[in-house]
Amino acid sequence: EQHEACMALGTLTSGNVACSNRARNAGGIEALVAVLHRHVANERVYTMGCRALTHLTQCEADIKRAGDAGAVEVAVAAMRKHAGDAVIQEESCVALVMLTIGSYEINQTRAGNVDAIKALVATLKKHSVINQVQITACSALCNLVADHAENTVRALNAGAIRVILATMRRHAGIQQVQTPACQFLGHVTRASNCEGVAQAVTAGALEAVTAACKQHVADETTQFWACLTLVNVTDGNMKNVARAVKAGAIHAVVAATYRHVGSEGVSQNACMALLNLIINNTEYMTQARNAGVIE
Repeated sequence: EQHEACMALGTLTSGNVACSNRARNAGGIEALVAVLHRHVANERVYTMGCRALTHLTQCEADIKRAGDAGAVEVAVAAMRKHAGDAVIQEESCVALVMLTIGSYEINQTRAGNVDAIKALVATLKKHSVINQVQITACSALCNLVADHAENTVRALNAGAIRVILATMRRHAGIQQVQTPACQFLGHVTRASNCEGVAQAVTAGALEAVTAACKQHVADETTQFWACLTLVNVTDGNMKNVARAVKAGAIHAVVAATYRHVGSEGVSQNACMALLNLIINNTEYMTQARNAGVIE
């Protein structure tokens, strides 16, 4: 009965604003989260309930209500209980993305407190060949560390950088993986996070990010975060600069500036990365000119 009720609610609220509003006003968000808690062991009920909850949480007020009702905690609990079930892992990751979108700090903290980052890292490892799980898990990790210092430390301690980079290499051709992965790396290496930079470089971030920049040159968001990560990891570090140049970063960032000339964010990050790469090095300046830089 619970499965059928959740499925019916999900169907009624899918793309239907009036039905969604009526469900919210009737306490649908809290009722769904309560069902998820009671039936977390039931795969069908949990899956249908998660999908219905996604339809009802479309703004910050809805996200707060779901978080206050315990949606973050039940999503992480389901990930642990059904570690081998790719469908439940994907639905739980989608729920975490939804609940933490826009760096919603309260739910980010809730997720960190129940070890969501460790659960997401485990999911990336266990379901490494399943594209949708990788996409949603990368996106959830990205949201959890965005502008959140404690979760960034948790991610570093959980080995998330190494696992994210393994995902980038395995799914190099999938832009939907590369974008949140680059975004995650941009977050954990910024603000002079020396440990994040060290872990990222050791695990091969310079090469992976440069590869993403080259392969997905048409995607503005990937370019923005790939270039920003290059800025973070090459700032004042000549060894990292040399590795980036060897990987082809100069040509990659120059290509980004030409392809996204109308994007202030990409242009700014690409120019900053290029400056880091060529400053005080005539050989690298020559490479930049040959790549098409106009002085």
